[in-house]
Amino acid sequence: MNAVITVFGDRAWGDHTVDIRGNGQWLKNKFYYVWLMGRENRDLDRVKFEHRMRPLWTLLNTTFIFILLLMLIGTLSIGLYSMKMGFGIDFFPGIDMLPDESIKRFLQTLFE
Repeated sequence: MNAVITVFGDRAWGDHTVDIRGNGQWLKNKFYYVWLMGRENRDLDRVKFEHRMRPLWTLLNTTFIFILLLMLIGTLSIGLYSMKMGFGIDFFPGIDMLPDESIKRFLQTLFE
């Protein structure tokens, strides 16, 4: 009986430092996401076996990570540029690298 309990268990969620779970819908497809972080308690052999069975660097995972990084870089760039404009910082006086006025008007239309 212990073997059956070990294999199937009660499927209770473990005690993780970070445990974020949710779901959503995009068009007609439903998706779920899980973000877990915590101390590793598994044997090294089991970890290696699972890495072989589910490699991280598949094409879809790499594409997803790349898109997330692009979104992060874009968000940070817009935030830093907005802060620069808000504080009136001019790194190169007399040289306009970007059309500041048209960008300012665009950002104002976004947040109105």
